[in-house]
Formats: sequence, C-alpha cells, structure tokens
Amino acid sequence: MTTLINGSVLTYNITPDTSTPAAASFQVIASGTMTDSNFTNTLDAAVQAACAASSGNYTYSSGTVTVKPGVSTPLEITRTVSSVPAGYAGYALTMKPVSGVRVFKATSGVVHGTPTIPTVPTIRGVNLSGMEFSTGTTTSAGLWPPLADVDFYADRGFNVIRLPFKKARVQNGLFGELDIVGNGTGDAERVKTLVDYITITKGMYCILDPHDGAAFGGVTGRVGSDNFPVAAFEDFWVKLINYLGKDNDKLIFNIENEPAGLTAPDWMRVCNSVTAAIRAQGCTQQIQVPGISFTGAHSWISSGNGAAMLNYTDEINNSVFEVHQYLDPDSSGTTWTCTVGGGSTRLDAFINWCATNSKKGFLGEFGGDPASDAQCGVELPALLDDCNAASQFIGWAAWGGGRYWGNTYPFRTQNADGSANAPVLDVMLSKL
Repeated sequence: MTTLINGSVLTYNITPDTSTPAAASFQVIASGTMTDSNFTNTLDAAVQAACAASSGNYTYSSGTVTVKPGVSTPLEITRTVSSVPAGYAGYALTMKPVSGVRVFKATSGVVHGTPTIPTVPTIRGVNLSGMEFSTGTTTSAGLWPPLADVDFYADRGFNVIRLPFKKARVQNGLFGELDIVGNGTGDAERVKTLVDYITITKGMYCILDPHDGAAFGGVTGRVGSDNFPVAAFEDFWVKLINYLGKDNDKLIFNIENEPAGLTAPDWMRVCNSVTAAIRAQGCTQQIQVPGISFTGAHSWISSGNGAAMLNYTDEINNSVFEVHQYLDPDSSGTTWTCTVGGGSTRLDAFINWCATNSKKGFLGEFGGDPASDAQCGVELPALLDDCNAASQFIGWAAWGGGRYWGNTYPFRTQNADGSANAPVLDVMLSKL
C-alpha cells in the first residue's frame, strides 16, 4: 500500500470490455477506511467531473454512470486527499452493474502531488519546564505550567514554546491508550490544554518534546530493545498527534529529547520509522530530529550524528535537525560559567554540516547566566548572533522557562513568581 499524505492524488481508470457493443450502466462504490470527508470533493462530484471530461462517452445521472456502445477509452476518476484518518488501512473503487452485460476493469494508482506543507517562520522562544519533572505514571502528582507562563513569553514577542513532557505521563503503558479521563484531569488532556492555548489562543508554535532520553517510564531499556520496541514508540506518536490535532499547523514534532543508549546509526533508524509512522497519518507538519550524545552541536560530527543522519529520510522533506549547545567548558550545561570564544565557535561544525548537505537546524536548548558570570554576557549574544546569521538555522529556544525554577537557578528565563525577566531573557529579547 502506498502511503498517503495530504495532497496525494488518487487516479482510478475504469475501462470497459469492448467485446459487447451495447451500452451499460454501473455505479461506483468506494470501500476502505476513508470517506468523502478525507477528500477535497465528494465521490459523486469526482465521478460526475470524470464523465463531463469524457467527451460524451460517459454520462452521469442520479448516481449512475452510463457508457455509450463501442467505447473503449477508460473513465478516469481523480480524487485529491485532504486528510488521512487515524488507522488508515486502504481505499478502493469498485463497480456495481446496473444494466447491460459489459465487464469493467478498474485499475488505480496513487500519484503524490505537491502536499500542503505548513511553512514555519523563524521561531524563537523557550522551553516551558514542568511536565518533564513529573515522574511516575499518570496516577501520581505532576507539575503543570500555568497558562500565565505562556502569556509571559507571548507578551514579550516570542513565537514558540518547546513543551517537554514524559511519555509515561500521557500514555498508559506501551501500546496503551492515552490518559484521557474526559473532564480535563487526564494527563494527556492537560497537555492538550497547554497545546491548544499555545497554538490556538496565543497563535504561537508548539514543539512537542517527549523528554525521556529514548526511554519510557517504568520500562527497562531504550527504544529498539525487546522491552521497548520501535513499534511502541510509533504507536505513542500516532495516538498523540491524532489526539492533539494532526491538522494543527502550529504543531512541531520533536521525536525525542537527547536520546541515549543507542548508536547514531541505530537512532537514525528509529527516527526513520517514527517519521514514516507520522507521515502515514497524513501529517505534513515539521519534524525535528535530534542526535545522540545530548545532540550537541559542537560534537555533531565527532559523535557520529553527522554521518548517520545523512541516511535519515522524510518523504515530504519537512524535517530539521535539532541540536543543543551550552557554553560551559564541556558543553554539558552542568556548570554556570561560559568559556571564552564558545559562543562564536561551538555551532560551527553543525552549521558547516548543514550547509554542505543542504540541511536545516534548530537550536533547541542553550543557557547561561550573565548575572553571575560576566563572560556569559559576551558569549550568549555571540551564540545567538551566530544562530541568527546562519541561514541553516530556523530559530532557537532557551532552556529554563517557567516558574518552577527557583530564583537561584542560573538558567531560568523568568523569576519564580512569573513577574519579571531573568538576566538571560534580556539578552534573548535583544536578539529577536
């Protein structure tokens, strides 16, 4: 079965057997999991249009097609896909004879037209923390960023929120159903409340960020292991995007935060599988692809990400590679000092790789504290200048957003009460 996406064009050729010269009539019947709502027009309209284009060989009335005697040219019915339903399993047209003895043969082909791919502008914002620290299952207490924290960044002119969360908080085990109670208290529902507020109410972009390092809470092993098969990861993404709104053009899908425990080639193959599963749902939104080794921009080549990700595939080519970059001596983000020259050099290897291979990137995490380390006041602006100047980057999001960070956390971007900018935010605002 050919994978369908929004914009796919299905062409069906219904060819009459000319051995019997008499006229004949038939009805066109659709079967499969797709309905009229999944196409740009109804089946009746498509058949009627095909008859009208047949130079009088076929006529259409009250749902019935009549073919003139002696006609051998096919009736060509074309339909354009507008959306693909969850669990798509197939679509076919068959003929139901009404009168006459003529035999009709149907052949079909899927031609990928130009899908409608949402254009993502330059996006700059923050990671809105909270849900990634809500450990345990859906039955335990969690941290949920208040909507006011979204307002804080929207009001200051930022246009993207990277939204970290735990997979086991929103899905009831591998291959399980999402945690939807029906009254807004399910963990998946809480994510949807934030997503809808970010994208619909505030008009910002929202990057969905499963923040588990390629693990699943309560399951031993990383994705691709016997305990956590890749199919389960695909299942998670398919259920999540169908619930949150697969036609929401403001959504961006980050496959996983900082995957660990896999080689770069193995992780690339996981990304290929998840991407194919997302596209099979008809989703055309941007997908962000991280690498191993904390997806460091400075180590993109030395970690093996650069070589492996040349084999990553996206059938509609709407993916970017997501990297992180901190400015302390080892680029880990575990200390608060900034290394001299780090801001102006640590993106270089990744930028060069993107330029050489015609790829795009997104800086998904960075941080620093100009208040406690004067060098960060030099390196942070240099880092963002590098990112802004490189046409290969589509934008950036700082780490440390939200009010759950205490006022002593150097990477925070707002004060704990949500009322004032932290020092790094003023740097970010100067680079919007």
